[in-house]
Amino acid sequence: MIMKQSTIPGNRRPHRAAVFGGLLFILAACESPEQIAARQEQFNGRSLEEVVAIIGPPTERTRSAAVWSFRETYVFHSPNTVLINNKLVTIGTTPHEGVRACTYRATLERGRVTASAYQGNGCARYAPRPPG
Repeated sequence: MIMKQSTIPGNRRPHRAAVFGGLLFILAACESPEQIAARQEQFNGRSLEEVVAIIGPPTERTRSAAVWSFRETYVFHSPNTVLINNKLVTIGTTPHEGVRACTYRATLERGRVTASAYQGNGCARYAPRPPG
């Protein structure tokens, strides 16, 4: 963010300029709806052995379905801020526990994935970016 000195005499407090033209945020993780669909359907039509080679063995398996699932907890910290002399000052952090989980279900017919579905907030390991 660009900071400018105030032009008011005697006022030395900086203020934020309303100029954002030079700031561009490019998110590499952004994907189009088509790319998301391609990622979610990338195993459809593949053999179970091909899928296992990419994402590992399923946690459950029957003749007509395979299920991969995981759940993990992690700790993240949020800043504690206070207002001192009209400035926000961080005085520490508070730990919080978060959960990442995913279940990927593949419907199988003759050892091949015919349909699949993802459920969760951490499915990147079961839906890697397709090559190319």
